[in-house]
Amino acid sequence: MFGVFDGHGGREVAIFTQSHYEDILKRNENYKAGNYKEALRESFLQVDKEIAAEDGQEELANMKKKSPPNRAPLFKILGDINGSGGGGEQNREQMMLDCIGCTANVIFIDDMKKLYVANAGDSRCVLGRAG
Repeated sequence: MFGVFDGHGGREVAIFTQSHYEDILKRNENYKAGNYKEALRESFLQVDKEIAAEDGQEELANMKKKSPPNRAPLFKILGDINGSGGGGEQNREQMMLDCIGCTANVIFIDDMKKLYVANAGDSRCVLGRAG
């Protein structure tokens, strides 16, 4: 399996997905049954659920605290519109966590016989042959 996860609005979701995706896929019942197409689709949805769960939100917040990102232009604009207070640091942090995500491209090769390609978001895979 190969995967590329590109963060949007922050790198945290891409890092989370890279760290957890393979385990999420392998836990999937369709994966265990060899229904890889459905397993890939369901695994993307499960990543969303795990990110939204309390543990996932805590992991993202901890990543953000360890390595704070530059303030995105959107949040600078929103801060200017709402005033400098804007509802406090807690609300700003939650808003930033709510606005991050990632695109995903995953390639799974079944016994070197069949290639499965899945994507989420605006990323795509392209297969080229002979140049």
